[in-house]
Amino acid sequence: GKITMIDTYTEVPTVVAEVKGGFDARSVEVSKFKGYEDKYLVFGGYSPSHIAILDAQTLEPISVTPTSGPACDGAKEYIDEARVAAIVASHTDPVWICNVKETGMVLGVDYKKPKKPATTQIPTARFLHDGGFDATGHYLMVAANASNQIVVVDVPNKKLVKIIDTGSKPHPGRGANIKNSLGSLWVTSHVGENKLSLIKTSEGPGQWTVVKELQAPGTGGG
Repeated sequence: GKITMIDTYTEVPTVVAEVKGGFDARSVEVSKFKGYEDKYLVFGGYSPSHIAILDAQTLEPISVTPTSGPACDGAKEYIDEARVAAIVASHTDPVWICNVKETGMVLGVDYKKPKKPATTQIPTARFLHDGGFDATGHYLMVAANASNQIVVVDVPNKKLVKIIDTGSKPHPGRGANIKNSLGSLWVTSHVGENKLSLIKTSEGPGQWTVVKELQAPGTGGG
């Protein structure tokens, strides 16, 4: 759960700041929108389940927002363990996109007012994990791995576009963007089976569907 800032320009890389954001965690990201470059840092906690915003230059804490709550599918249960998986920074707005694993909520966290950040909840599919942008930087492709799906989020408009069945436990990391005769494609590997799924992201017939599958030498990715 520690966040460590390391100066890599010294002769020997040196720790210049460190803070404990929780007991367990897997993702951090800095602010990237014009005018906010490297100003703030967001920390996504596993335990406790929360999002913390810090000063990216000093690691001084600014605010904490819990991620516990109801799931995306309308179930009445209240989920206390709502771990924050991958976090990415929007290219078009001062917003971080935070994937909350157990609830299936994609959170748009606006960092213009970091002490009281405005948060938009986008219901998608449960068990969100890693993800990355399509070639345009407009759409975020996120694995809901235990649901065997990829969800597509329109980041500037903060809405769900499509949920795509891909096979057993997609595990893309950031994914990969390629282009061929089928169009612009985003590629994910899988933990549950030996294949790659190629999803068409460009406009036209077949957009947001798996248009080709390739056999892989083994499972994994990410």
